[in-house]
Amino acid sequence: MYLSRSRFDSYEAYVRKRWDEGCHNIQQIWREVKAQGYPHSDRTLRRHLEAMCGKKPAELDEAGVLDHFSAKKAVWRFANGLERDKAAVLAGLTLIHSNGQTEGQVTRIKLIKRMMFGRAGFALLRQRVLHTL
Repeated sequence: MYLSRSRFDSYEAYVRKRWDEGCHNIQQIWREVKAQGYPHSDRTLRRHLEAMCGKKPAELDEAGVLDHFSAKKAVWRFANGLERDKAAVLAGLTLIHSNGQTEGQVTRIKLIKRMMFGRAGFALLRQRVLHTL
C-alpha cells in the first residue's frame, strides 16, 4: 500500500511538540514553522492541526433566559410593551411633529464618522458633513 507524503510531514513533529507544550496559538506556531521553511499558509496549518489533534466541539454556555423563549411569548412581550406605551405610540403615529428627520441626519453623520475610521478629528468630520449636503 502506497502512502503519500505531504510537505507538512517534516514539520509535524515540531508542531505536535509545540501543541503539546500548550501553545495553541496557530499564528505563533505558523510563524515558527514558516521560519523553518514551511511553504504553506496558516489556514493550511490549521487544517493539518485539526486533522492531527481532532476537531473539538465548541464549549457552549449553559442555557440562559433567552434560550427558553418562544416566538409566541416574544410577540406577547412586544404587544404588552406597546400597550404600556400606548400614548407614545399614538403620538408618534398621529402628530405632525416627528424627530425622524433628525434621527436620519444623526445616522448619516455617524456613517461618515465610521467611514473616517478615527482619522483626523472634529474639523475634518465637520468639513465632510458640510460637503455632503
